[in-house]
Amino acid sequence: HPGCSTSFPGGSTFMDSFWQDAYAKEQRENLFYPFASSDKWQFSSWCMCLGLSMSTIDSLLSLNIVSHQ
Repeated sequence: HPGCSTSFPGGSTFMDSFWQDAYAKEQRENLFYPFASSDKWQFSSWCMCLGLSMSTIDSLLSLNIVSHQ
């Protein structure tokens, strides 16, 4: 049908760009990069999902029980 969408071969995909990123090597070696582990990613995600302010998060991270983990 005239006016239908057209595909243009040869373009790059999101994943092409993703694997050419400056940190692609680290991302291949560590799924949770830039976090050191899944635990650290999960903790960060939890903090962000709660809607805590950055100053509250900084205060939490300064506690000995958290900072020595």
